[in-house]
Amino acid sequence: MITITRASVFTPFLGFDPLNRYFDPSGDSIRHAGYIDVRRRVSRGLTFTANYTYAKSIDTASDASPDTRTLSTGQARQQVSLGGALSQDRAISTFDIKNNFTATGIWDLPIGRRRQFLTHAPGVVNQIVGGWTMSGVLRLPGGLPFLPFITDPNHLGGVLFNRVVRPDIVPGVPLRNPLWKRGCPVGNAAPPSGCEPYINPAAFMRPVKGTLGNAPRTLDIRSPRQEFFDFALSKDFPWPIFAKEGKRRINFRVDLINAFNHPNFRYSNTGNTPAGMGTFPTEITNEAVSGVNQPITAAEYNTWANSWNTLHPNDTVPLQPTTSGAPIIPTLQGIRNNVNATRQPGASGTPQT
Repeated sequence: MITITRASVFTPFLGFDPLNRYFDPSGDSIRHAGYIDVRRRVSRGLTFTANYTYAKSIDTASDASPDTRTLSTGQARQQVSLGGALSQDRAISTFDIKNNFTATGIWDLPIGRRRQFLTHAPGVVNQIVGGWTMSGVLRLPGGLPFLPFITDPNHLGGVLFNRVVRPDIVPGVPLRNPLWKRGCPVGNAAPPSGCEPYINPAAFMRPVKGTLGNAPRTLDIRSPRQEFFDFALSKDFPWPIFAKEGKRRINFRVDLINAFNHPNFRYSNTGNTPAGMGTFPTEITNEAVSGVNQPITAAEYNTWANSWNTLHPNDTVPLQPTTSGAPIIPTLQGIRNNVNATRQPGASGTPQT
């Protein structure tokens, strides 16, 4: 008897599971937002702006690698390759920021010629203390959604199968750890001397072996708010120095980026170019031989095909006539040939491989 993993059964191309990963860019998204903007020029050289955005973005595929190849930041795993419907992956976008506040300010300091104080300052004094401008930018974006998953396929795929399954949510348990405190000491020490985890581990549990978890692809529990404040001090000097005002000027500027050195912790960015993007898929491996990758055989294919045809009489697949026990190499080669036939010629006039 040949055992076929659920991962192999649910792939649209038996024996070539990565085809679903590399060649399925499907997905949908929607975003709604409200925006308030205030701009005011106050007397005595003070100008400020402030704006606030409240938004919500929902989709089925952001950060969905390795199941779909879309632009990604973190890793929010889909379950379509394990038999889950794409609709089950509809959740808060991994890049969604619900609340975002930004403020800017520019203040021409009231010191120096044509300003409130030292209006008639001598040239040298005015060059030193007059004409300075301060500016700042405050950004307070909200936190990003939490991406829950367990680091194995929960017996839905073989040991070399690189999918993960999401956990089950424990009813009635808060997702945010009630013991977490913003002011806890930073470090790796365990409680009570160190920090409690921000996410409540008691809110999650492993699903029954061989099943998919009921947690959504992302959870609308946000990481702590991020805080950024940038400050600048600048002044224009005439050129040559101490000369009368003319067409030429030199700008002196000091910038303090994240002036208060506020820490902001985020997950690492995996980028938008997965290592396998655009490459050919490989065959499902036969993990009965430890450490050896073997293509699926005709016997294994026909076992699956017979099971599939019994369950789907209106969507049957043909049996493989290849000699029993021989790997179905021609099928994979046929896929490669079809892909190459649609590609633009390379520099030498031959298809790119």
